[in-house]
Amino acid sequence: MKQICRHGCFEIQINDQGREFVNEISKELYSKTGTIQRITSAYHPQANGLVERQNQTIKRILVKVLDEAALEWPYIIDSVLFSLRVRKHKSTGFSPFALLYQREAVLPIDIDCNLIDFNDSNALSNDDFSNKKIVSDTFHAM
Repeated sequence: MKQICRHGCFEIQINDQGREFVNEISKELYSKTGTIQRITSAYHPQANGLVERQNQTIKRILVKVLDEAALEWPYIIDSVLFSLRVRKHKSTGFSPFALLYQREAVLPIDIDCNLIDFNDSNALSNDDFSNKKIVSDTFHAM
């Protein structure tokens, strides 16, 4: 419902076979909104390859950033996702934010999200986040 309120109804919705997507309530919603639901093959995550790859990237960033403070992930997930949304992709030359809103994000501070290559598994070291207290306080203040 959150996505419908933000973006409107989808023409096509591609889901895995999770119960949260394949149930009577979802079927009724898709029927009323005219949405075509496509369901990927069971036990075949490659069908959602791009999504699964992005999920792995998000998990890797969270592990690197949080280190010992795993319970704090709800406080920083929005910042992690935003950093991925404003970063230009090599394949398109645009950030997901720019493709969605047809403009680059206007940030309250000058943040260069391209300083860290999130695709490089060694790019984020503990040294990058040596002062986790400041990072944590910043995210809690947002």
